[in-house]
Amino acid sequence: MQKIIIIISLLSFQFGISQTVRNEFESKQPQDLNVPPPPNITFPAQYPTGNKKFIEEIKANIDRTGLETNKTYKAKIILKIENDGEVLNISTYGSDENFNNELKKTIQNITQQKKWTAGKNKQGENVIDIVALPIEIKRK
Repeated sequence: MQKIIIIISLLSFQFGISQTVRNEFESKQPQDLNVPPPPNITFPAQYPTGNKKFIEEIKANIDRTGLETNKTYKAKIILKIENDGEVLNISTYGSDENFNNELKKTIQNITQQKKWTAGKNKQGENVIDIVALPIEIKRK
């Protein structure tokens, strides 16, 4: 009899825990059906000569006069590329605001005259894409 009571209490405990977990998932915000999901990008957007060359071009053209010597600057560059290859938005995130501003100016100058290769979905159609690139510049 004691074994049956232990088994029943274990099963009821397990059932109670599983209900709590399921309710936590159900309590999240529902998906708004009016907002389409983001497109699946099969081929991400690319700089005409490649994203590595883009970073090298930034490093070669950035004005280092306002940067401290013997310091390494790190940031993340986020670009929104239109489906025709035009850069819509440039954001820079790093710990040094002066470096972020100089980085943004340099990117604007570089991308002003060049179009990117737009991202493509599975059907081969051009789509808007977000490109995130890390950058590290050492000032000697």
